[in-house]
Amino acid sequence: MNVPLLNDLPGETMRRRASGRAVVLRMAQLLSWLVIGLDQGMGDFLGSLFMELELGSGNIGQFFTPFDLSELMAGLVAGDRLAALDNEPYITLSEPTCGAGGMVIAFAKVMLARGYNPQTQLRADCVDIDPVAARMCYIQLSLLGIPARVVIGNSLTLRYQREMYTPFWYRMTSTRWPMYR
Repeated sequence: MNVPLLNDLPGETMRRRASGRAVVLRMAQLLSWLVIGLDQGMGDFLGSLFMELELGSGNIGQFFTPFDLSELMAGLVAGDRLAALDNEPYITLSEPTCGAGGMVIAFAKVMLARGYNPQTQLRADCVDIDPVAARMCYIQLSLLGIPARVVIGNSLTLRYQREMYTPFWYRMTSTRWPMYR
């Protein structure tokens, strides 16, 4: 197959290709900033950015819980749930209005602080009606290695549009790698 060089393309096609490359480079840069942000401290990086930029929807009552408050609540409820790990290989966490995943991230952070491994001892089930929020949750939980099913849908009517599983979900549930269970 003969592919023309960039300089050989007509003007409009050349501009579209250059624009496409710029978008790809910009997305790579944004992803690197996200990874650096999450590396600086386990937190709700995208959720806090989303609220700071005032991108939330007032029509659906969208408000992302500040991460400090999420940590406080996770610390208060973690005791009972973490005690179950004495008899079970993992615990489940349900977040019916997950936003960008701040509560799940806070719970995982509490688990780490108390000597547990959320990558092997936690399975999260997250739902959000806003596709952007659910995808932010998926991205953050994937990068943090938290096994989760993230659903775009309504947790009240149980109507779901899409399910996404983080890579660590597959690692935890796979029969191909039983040593990770």
